[in-house]
Amino acid sequence: MAIITAVTKDKAGVRMILPVAEELRKRGHEISVWAEGLSAAIWKKAGWELQEEGPVDATRPVPLCPGFRADAILAGLSFPNHWEDECSSFANKHAIPIHWFEDTWGAHTRSKAVPTTIFVIDDIAKEIIAQEERFRTSTEVVVCGDPAMGEFAGVEERKASRFRTLQNQRISILFSGQGEHTAEMLQFLLLSVADDREPVMIIPRFHPKYASKPFAATWAIQLELFASFRKDMLEDPADFTTDELASLCDITVSCFGTSLRIAAQCARVPVSIKGPMAQRAMVENSGLYTYPLVTVGAAIQTLGRFSISDALARREELREAQKRYLNAPVFDPARCADVIERL
Repeated sequence: MAIITAVTKDKAGVRMILPVAEELRKRGHEISVWAEGLSAAIWKKAGWELQEEGPVDATRPVPLCPGFRADAILAGLSFPNHWEDECSSFANKHAIPIHWFEDTWGAHTRSKAVPTTIFVIDDIAKEIIAQEERFRTSTEVVVCGDPAMGEFAGVEERKASRFRTLQNQRISILFSGQGEHTAEMLQFLLLSVADDREPVMIIPRFHPKYASKPFAATWAIQLELFASFRKDMLEDPADFTTDELASLCDITVSCFGTSLRIAAQCARVPVSIKGPMAQRAMVENSGLYTYPLVTVGAAIQTLGRFSISDALARREELREAQKRYLNAPVFDPARCADVIERL
């Protein structure tokens, strides 16, 4: 029996690590959980007790102490990285196997440590990692599938029907906000709507990690501009998750992230807005200068305003690339557990 510590922070990372931890516990291993931020509630909801819990704003020091012992560490790659990164560095210093779970392309750039294993969502992620020298000698990269794609490849028909009723033949656009560059993206979307006379329904969603930040106050002002520009354009169906909306809306607008991946997986039109602030955020977040969906032709990139009608006209063209490149396997916790036990 091994003693294993799981360290998480963001929701996407815990989506991967929690089922693997459950599989390892079934096999008789002792699992302790250190959870920061949004991941803590997910562990608790699943019935786990937390050995350590940290706040969303990462103000609590990592609870490593001289007596800490583990045979292996499982870590997410959240942004910004805190406990996960510090535990990874600690593992390197003390020769403890460290297994990373990369839930989005480029997340491995958020830590300078060298893991034993990186579990990645698809072949695109594996190819990106292969370009980095530090992983070539002692790190095994394993494609394990993407939990987000498996969970949100479709929505129950009755719920989808309610969405279509709300849509009422309008072009549906999900705006998936992120950090400080959200205001820039909202501005470009407003300009795009102004240029296009088709009836639209815009559903704005904002990352909960940033909703309380001072810069978020400008978003409400911008949304008022949307509302004054076209009456009844804004909608917010509260019983739909952002992931569900990405699978249903005609267009999903963001810079990078899970919402765009789900939109592509579900044959929708993902639009990556890459203004100057968004570009800096993507590089800081992932080390990438162009979002991989754009690189393979499965999403549209725009540097500012874009034509909504032209974007929809490219749907079939995008779908060909989406079918070709978005073929990640179903996420397999048992396979991850097999690799961890072997190493």
